[in-house]
Amino acid sequence: MQPRPVIGRHWVLGADDPELSRLGAVAQRLDEVLPVQLAQAAHAWDQADDFVLASEPLRVEAAALRSAADRLTTSAEAAEQAAGIETRLVIDAVAGLVALFERRFAGIVRLRLRSATPELLVDERPFLDVGAALREVARAWR
Repeated sequence: MQPRPVIGRHWVLGADDPELSRLGAVAQRLDEVLPVQLAQAAHAWDQADDFVLASEPLRVEAAALRSAADRLTTSAEAAEQAAGIETRLVIDAVAGLVALFERRFAGIVRLRLRSATPELLVDERPFLDVGAALREVARAWR
């Protein structure tokens, strides 16, 4: 494996990087936060509007990684340019998915509670397993 391109203290991922775009970290955070939030929503669904997955430090780090990726796109090396574009696309896709999930969480919970199968946790796993989906994306990327 070649060393990752680094700008400052921020790195840009290659396709063989085990921490591909921190998808694993985001998936882990979802696995920790989502079951708790869903259990609370089952009893106080009106609190679901306050669901936040991406903490402020995570948002700051994503912005820094975007900037690093953007700087790589201006490199004289074609491989670094490609890595910058690819990394920016992954970061934006993950950030977009997280933001969409945060915005729609309350609506998804309310719809599920009104459905024929209102359980929010099935075998102690969220009925909507976003963490597993992110891990699948990371595996597919490699």
